[in-house]
Amino acid sequence: MEKLKDRNFQAKMSRLRREDKLFYLFMFVAVFAAALYVALGHSKTMPFAEGWYTYYAQLINEKGLLPYRDFEYLFSPLYIYFIAFVTRIFGYDIIVLRRLGILMFAVIALGVYLFITEIVGRKKAWIAAVATVTATLYLQSEVVQIFYDYIRLMDIFAVFTVLFLMRAVKAMQQEDDQKKKINLIFCGLLNGFFINVKQNVGLIFWAYTVVLLIYLGIYFHHSAKRIVKDLLAYLIPLAVVTVVIYLLLAVTGGLTGYLSMTGGGAISAKGGILAILFNWVPNNMLSFKQALPQALPMLLGLVILVVGREAGRLKDKTGNGCWEKLADAMGALYLLGIIALFILEARHASVAYYFVNWSTPTTYWFFEIVFPAFLAFGFWFLYNIIKKTNKADDYTLWFALSGAYVAISWGCGNSGGLAEGQATTGVAFVVALTLYCLSYYRWIKVLQVAVVAACAGVTIQSASKKMVKTYYWWGADEADFWNSKEEIETIPLLRGIHVSNDTKEVYEEIYKEITENTDTDDTIYCFPQIPIFYSLCDRYDPGVRSKVEWFDVSTDSSVEADIDVLTENPPKAILMYDVGANVYDSHERIFRNGGISGTRKMREFLYNYVYVNDYTFVGIYKTGTNVLQLWIKGEDAENKETAVFDSGDGTFENPYTLHTAEQLVLFSKMVNDGRTFEGQYIEQTTDIDMSGIAFTPIGEIDGESCFKGTYNGKGHVIRNLSIQGKATEDVGLFGRLEGAVYNLGLEAGSLTGDCVGAIASYAVNQEAEIVNCFTDVDVTGSRAGGITDNFAGSVVNCVSAGALTGGENADAIAYNSSIMVENVYQLTGQKTSLLDRPSIQENRVSYADEDVFNSDFLVKRLNAAVREKNKANGESGAEEAITLVEWTKGTDGHPVLVPEN
Repeated sequence: MEKLKDRNFQAKMSRLRREDKLFYLFMFVAVFAAALYVALGHSKTMPFAEGWYTYYAQLINEKGLLPYRDFEYLFSPLYIYFIAFVTRIFGYDIIVLRRLGILMFAVIALGVYLFITEIVGRKKAWIAAVATVTATLYLQSEVVQIFYDYIRLMDIFAVFTVLFLMRAVKAMQQEDDQKKKINLIFCGLLNGFFINVKQNVGLIFWAYTVVLLIYLGIYFHHSAKRIVKDLLAYLIPLAVVTVVIYLLLAVTGGLTGYLSMTGGGAISAKGGILAILFNWVPNNMLSFKQALPQALPMLLGLVILVVGREAGRLKDKTGNGCWEKLADAMGALYLLGIIALFILEARHASVAYYFVNWSTPTTYWFFEIVFPAFLAFGFWFLYNIIKKTNKADDYTLWFALSGAYVAISWGCGNSGGLAEGQATTGVAFVVALTLYCLSYYRWIKVLQVAVVAACAGVTIQSASKKMVKTYYWWGADEADFWNSKEEIETIPLLRGIHVSNDTKEVYEEIYKEITENTDTDDTIYCFPQIPIFYSLCDRYDPGVRSKVEWFDVSTDSSVEADIDVLTENPPKAILMYDVGANVYDSHERIFRNGGISGTRKMREFLYNYVYVNDYTFVGIYKTGTNVLQLWIKGEDAENKETAVFDSGDGTFENPYTLHTAEQLVLFSKMVNDGRTFEGQYIEQTTDIDMSGIAFTPIGEIDGESCFKGTYNGKGHVIRNLSIQGKATEDVGLFGRLEGAVYNLGLEAGSLTGDCVGAIASYAVNQEAEIVNCFTDVDVTGSRAGGITDNFAGSVVNCVSAGALTGGENADAIAYNSSIMVENVYQLTGQKTSLLDRPSIQENRVSYADEDVFNSDFLVKRLNAAVREKNKANGESGAEEAITLVEWTKGTDGHPVLVPEN
């Protein structure tokens, strides 16, 4: 008997040693896999929006400036001081911070592995390994983030806060008060750091933890005194962290600013507390709806597994034999296969491009599984509380984990919506719970193979996504992993970073222009989200309060105050990143209830400022979807009183207005220098005479920019416009047009070139429009278009009455590729009154001689079209529909527009 007991003891110890070995082995390989993936890509690409904290760190370390006291900073202080500390020791090279990112991801993976192991146990460490790699690679697929972003530091504190919460709940379940107290202390400490990296997510997690401890205390029949002790064990260390940070801020003079900026300032920047907490749900309802059909089957499957297990009270059937070994082998095979695929993808782009096209679960898919599971667990525990039973014990940790994910995701949603980066705990929950439940069913255990295979698919697809689309944030992108192979050796802080050839040229050219045309004591201004150029060029800003003037990370009041700073302290160079109109519209809709943001006001100020203060436009720099513009102030430049526009902010309700030839010239220069006016409105408030004024087409054919807004002539004319282009040059009032021109007339001018269109020479795409316009100018070219030349858009209700010289290609639309031509009329010398003979391009251009042009018939037909269009716009309720002005007969009898007052 003694020998039998001894053998049993030895066998048990042998199993424990094996479990410990596998626990550490799986931990090492899982963490290694996560770190390896980041290591493969850490030196690739350099987004223009990276480097905020590099500049913040320089302000702190080199200038002695402090956040909250000396400049606006709407986040908690821990990360900014963390980066300042790291850069003070290791320098400001971006590659150093990228290497820090490798370590950060390894730590995140370690935290995920440990908290999943707390639930599934060391015997099922392979489940924790599969869940960890799947979750951390899914996190990394969030292409909006960089490797060492402040969100990643938040993730570290988040996963370890979850870990100690799991351990505290486990100790509560085991009635081990001492262990529970220790883990609650660590949970509180880490949650304190969590809050002080990203306050909204950390505070929501704090609120969740308080409610959870009370709820489970009631479930476990703890007294009120015992529950209060648990809460104090958690809350006191959290308060200590907060008090210490507050004291440090008070000593440095930043406490008042901190409370103001991270309280009222941050809340106002995001549209108010109710908008922060709840608006993200209706704003992302489409994403929820799209994910629901795929989420429901998975949720139903989990319900069946859990309910089936509870109904039969199944025990673990894994045993100590082949099932256990096969499961461990499957976990090992998953990890080794993933590592091999990482290396294979790094060497062969085709592999990644193959996997990236696979469908992958969205963050909303995971939320629609875990959130209902959390609610179901909560009601189950409530039922047990009412019935005074403890049948929910086995799922206490799963309940706590699902709630942790919901809290973190809800906090993430406050920033606009759910993101892969904050789905970590949810992905780990779904994977681990599924594999864990399947281990209790003897005959369907084989489904674990399918689940692991699905995890492999999600993991490699996540890896492929980040390699193919390395970065994408509000329209800003970067080249893929394999095309990022050019090292930026000429810029000290970017050595070791590899980018595409185009991106390298942009960085090097901007760096060269700024460093060669400014002195080290000159200031420059970088707008709105590209402070990295301060660091790269070793220059500082003119003392603006907001160093990053982005919609939800700066307050409107600070940005507006910075306008005064720039006026009083003109920077030597101004560098602007051209953010698309949809970015402004989306942020203002989400965070300003559709109102005008300070960021938009600053953009409008800058564009006016550089053109009325003699800044020299250096050039447009493009790579991918990124467009940057640089201006440098001349030595003898003087400030002027002239404004490019008389009034307005470019919105439909308050358009920019202009009325002089000088303003029209500046408007043209703006567009040709890169300002597209996308989504904006320009109105001409009176007739403009261009006699004796040299004019360059708005959006030159050979240029890099074009007009994308809406120009409303309001029935007014531009007279005596003269453009004498070369025989090979395409010209028009607008050269390249991607926007719309309404209610405009051209009279008594002369346009000469190759392919000429009086209103516009060329349409960039089918969205371009010329509506309710007339021309009575001389047009000469190999193709002479009275209205337009090669126009792929719409030409509607227009009249051409000038002299056209262009051989057979002389017409209202010289080379008609338009998708829609309606009510377009061309004066011809031939005797006709049909008004319906097709043009040589067989589109609906109609012709008439002088008699018909001078009759009332044509004006009536034009006005009929105007009234029909205005009526249709009114009936459709179109919010931004341009009202068409009516027509009358001019002094020469030709149709002209009736100007609006």
